[in-house]
Amino acid sequence: MLDYVLSDHSKVWAGYAYMEINTENGIVREQRLFQMMTYNSNKSKPIVFIGRTKIEERFFENSEQMSMRIRQMIGVMFNLFKINETKVTGFVTNEYHMGMNFNNGIQTSFNQYRVLLGIDVNTQISGRSVKFKAGYMNITAPK
Repeated sequence: MLDYVLSDHSKVWAGYAYMEINTENGIVREQRLFQMMTYNSNKSKPIVFIGRTKIEERFFENSEQMSMRIRQMIGVMFNLFKINETKVTGFVTNEYHMGMNFNNGIQTSFNQYRVLLGIDVNTQISGRSVKFKAGYMNITAPK
């Protein structure tokens, strides 16, 4: 993944992902290109609003069709506590995924909706910055 800093509050990214997804019908293999822009309000404040817009080009094994998906995430991060070099931050995000099909013109469909609640732990280990993230994600997707 490559990123470019536009300002103190925003970045643009481009990347590639290889996915193997276990389904009821077996493993689905996917290659995915993506571009995204992230935004955050002032990180020095105790509450930070965050957002991300992501466009994915998805290529599935045994398919000649490319599918696209647009993802829009909004959320909030908030300081929980800090002990010495360790800072713990909570976050809540929600993200809407919309699929796009180009077979007969542009057709859009709801793909999934995610709500994520978790914590970030930022600390120093042997002089290096280390970040741990843990959370609970609820995914609503059509069958």
